Amino acid sequence: MAKNSYKKELGFSILVTIICALLVICSFSYAKESSQFPRFLTAAMLVLSLILLVQTLRSKPRQPEMGETEQERSSFWASQKVPFLVFFIAALYVALIPVIGYFTSTILFLVGTMTLFGRHRLFVMLGTSMIFLVVIYALFGRFLGLHLPEGMLF
Repeated sequence: MAKNSYKKELGFSILVTIICALLVICSFSYAKESSQFPRFLTAAMLVLSLILLVQTLRSKPRQPEMGETEQERSSFWASQKVPFLVFFIAALYVALIPVIGYFTSTILFLVGTMTLFGRHRLFVMLGTSMIFLVVIYALFGRFLGLHLPEGMLF
């Protein structure tokens, strides 16, 4: 890994770990009845980001190989753009749940990530989101009796 690429990856790993730690802290502000799942997800994200950070710290920067072009060295951002955007959308999703509610935030999150991964038919995206929400509501709301987070607006 080139030194410049190593610095970028290390910076990204540190940023992701900090954001995950903040999300874990924010998950404790949810109501007790509905906070277990967000705590689990954010804690899992924190553990995975710590693993990424440790792996990054263990890798050593390498000197550019002969014939390695600037374009190949700068392809780090091109290869990491989608994972970074998905992480950003997920962090925004968690932050919006207390404001606009679980159902609205989930629809926006699912449509946003499906758009990012190449789905552009709105009917398919909304249909998939609605089916997902019905299953989640039936499973958590009805079957397990948990209250899904409500926001200030909805």
